[in-house]
Order: sequence, then C-alpha cells, then structure tokens
Amino acid sequence: MAIFHFSVKNISRSDGRSAVACAAYRSGEKLKDERYGKEQDYTKKTGIEFKNIYAPENTKKELLDRETLWNTVETIETRKNSQLSREFEVAFPCELNQEQREKMLNELCGKIVERHKVVVDAVIHAPHTAGGSDDRNYHAHIMLTTRSINQQGDLDKKTREFNDNGKQEVEHWRQQFAELCNQFLEQVGSHERVDHRSYKEQGLDLEATQHEGSTITQLRRQGKDTEISLSNDAIKARNTERQLIKGLEQEILATERLVHDLEQTRENLDQEQRQKEKDQEQRSPEELTKIAYSVISKYNDAIATEAKNIASANQKKENEQINAVLEQINQYKKDIINPKVSRGKRAPFFG
Repeated sequence: MAIFHFSVKNISRSDGRSAVACAAYRSGEKLKDERYGKEQDYTKKTGIEFKNIYAPENTKKELLDRETLWNTVETIETRKNSQLSREFEVAFPCELNQEQREKMLNELCGKIVERHKVVVDAVIHAPHTAGGSDDRNYHAHIMLTTRSINQQGDLDKKTREFNDNGKQEVEHWRQQFAELCNQFLEQVGSHERVDHRSYKEQGLDLEATQHEGSTITQLRRQGKDTEISLSNDAIKARNTERQLIKGLEQEILATERLVHDLEQTRENLDQEQRQKEKDQEQRSPEELTKIAYSVISKYNDAIATEAKNIASANQKKENEQINAVLEQINQYKKDIINPKVSRGKRAPFFG
C-alpha cells in the first residue's frame, strides 16, 4: 500500500551541525570542510541510488559543485546560530521503479527551484535491508540553501517564505508532493493514492505515530527497543486492526448494495413481464390477427427454407449414386473390350 511521508527540518549551526558534513553523508562522498579543517569522508556509505544538484539557470558554475556549494554556505553564514540549510525528507511510493523515482525527484526539485530561486542538493537512498530496514523504504534527502540566487548568480538574500509563513509553506509542499505521488501512481496503473492531510482532517479514526529520527532508527536496526519505537509499534497495530475492521464493514456494505441491486433488477424484469402481458391483453382482435399472420408467415418461411435444404441434400445424394452407377458401367465396358482386343492380336494357329 502506498504511504505518504514528507517532513521538513532545519540544519542549524546551533545544533552543532555542519552543512558540508550533512551533504557528504547524504551523498556518500568525501568533502573537505574548510570551516572545521577536516575531511568529511562517507565514501563507505552504501545505498546511494541517485544524486543531483538543481539550481536557477544563471547560477555560477562553481556553486553546482557540492563541496564548493556547502563551503560557500558555511562562509556566508557567520552567526553561531545560523540556519545553514532546510531539508525535505520524502518517501517514494513503493510501486515506483528507479527510473520513475528519479523522474519524480526531478519534477519536485524543479518546482522548488522555480518557487524559491535556491540551490537544491538531492539524493535518493535505497533501503538498508541488511540492517533490518523495510525493503520498500526508498526515500530522498533534499537540502535547500536558505539564500536565493541573485541576478549575478551568487547566493544572496535569505528566503523569508519559511520564516514568515512556515506552516502554510510546509503545507504547500506536502500537498505538492502528494499530488506528484498520485500522478505517478496513476501513470503506472496503480489504484493506490496518498493524502497529505492528517488522519483527523481526513476523518479517519487512526492514530498518528511519533517521528523516530536517526537515533531510534539505528537502535531499531540493532534490535533495541525504545519507548517511542514500542509506542509506534502499538499504534501501528491498533491502526491495522481498525483498518481491517473498516475493510470488513466496507465489504458488508458492498455485499448489501449488490443484493439490493439484484433484487431491484429482478423487480424491474417482473414489472416488464407484467407490462408485456398486460399489453397483450389490451390488444384488439385485428392486432392479434396481424401478429398471428406474421408468426405463421415466419413459420412458413422457415419450413420452406428447411424443405429447400433437404431437397438440395437429396438431389446431391442422388447425383452421387448416379455417378457411381455410370462409373461401374464404364468399368464393365473396359472389361469387355480389352479381351476382344487381346484375341484380335493373337497369331494364327497352324495344326
């Protein structure tokens, strides 16, 4: 079943984070972190399915390099509590293949660049099945610069959309991503659909789970339970039970509708039959006579056609018999003529 996941978080220096380190980890690359004077090496990381940088057309070429881009961000953001990047984390419908996931990511990132004029660094991660991750968990990390590109192609002013109208902006992108998911699900012929709204907004009697984050996810892979993971498992079990019950209720309703439709169809047929009988009773003698003559005429035509077919078959049989007799006569003629010819050719006998 297709699921919907779209979360937004900030990568901030006040949390002790580095934009270069985050980019290196997500892309599985080794990047030099100039601010901290160290190499962020994540080349041993597996599961990198696809990565790309998206930017406005006039962006300077050097900013399209991952290492240069995020070191530039670290240089521009001088405050100790600076927001270095925003990150969208999205989950792809499991019904899509690799090519479709890449195409979907391209469309989403293109929309982000068009709306905010920022540089976007996006990576698709495949699930770590060896570590216990769900084999359907294909997802993407999408890092956005917090500054837009100016006319000269440089990172310039801070984007204000998420700060001034953060809730509305996040809701906008959740809806955009849900529509994109449903568009691709329809293209691949799937009947599954996703909804970006909360369970409550959808009118569903389901409980929302808590976000687990990387730490709890890592503990899960190690087989270690936490309060949040146990709570989420319990919520998922209750939701599954509710969905099964609702599914059974829907099946019962569908069966009842089918029975009602069949009964209605039978009643309609009975009414039609009664109407036909009533119409026949109300017909005048002239109409009934006309109908009778029509039926008799059709019957006579059928009899004549059948008689013609029988006569044709008999004629064919008689012709075959005559041809057989003629063939026998011809054979007899040959048998009589051949001995006479043979006797006429014998040499005279002298005694």
